Amino acid sequence: MRKKILSCVLLAAFCFAALFGFTACGGDQDIAERMDALEADVLSLKTKMEALEAANANFQQQLAALDESSETFADDLAAITSDYNSLTADLQNAKNIERTVITKDDAATDSVIERVDASTALSNNGENVSVGVTLYYNVDSFPYHLAVCKVRLTDDGNSYEYGVPLVLENGNQGGEVSGNYTADIKPANIGDVTAEWTELVLYKFN
Repeated sequence: MRKKILSCVLLAAFCFAALFGFTACGGDQDIAERMDALEADVLSLKTKMEALEAANANFQQQLAALDESSETFADDLAAITSDYNSLTADLQNAKNIERTVITKDDAATDSVIERVDASTALSNNGENVSVGVTLYYNVDSFPYHLAVCKVRLTDDGNSYEYGVPLVLENGNQGGEVSGNYTADIKPANIGDVTAEWTELVLYKFN
């Protein structure tokens, strides 16, 4: 919730500053052109913040999955931290971020997305639902760096929507990348919980 509030505050401040500058403009045409430019800037900023939130969520999930008792804990922590820092640096430095949405129906005829699998299991604490997503993609024609897979969970007749972040740099060379997200659902029986992916939100940095 804090992240969403901060995002709204930043967008509002950006818009106010830009609109304040219009008082120095002369003519309706000039104002209209500046408004069009402002709308593009706001959309770009919103997309960048959305991608940063997805990258941060991925990082937090990876941190939660680390085994502190493992002999490789320090190395594993350093590796995922380095990957996260590299990804966020690319995001911050990107002049343009392309956002593409592919629905489940679109994927059936899309040559880039080969398959998406969504599954559920109990999380490490043994109480919450952990949503797992594996994306299989064509490595020869997949230009994206980050993805969020929207998943619909159904438990006891109730449906819930979650976004599972996937960082493509962490995928293997065969065109496969996986991600997990711990939901706030505590089911009576994990076998009764179903997961169905609905769409992919893909980000490309330029």
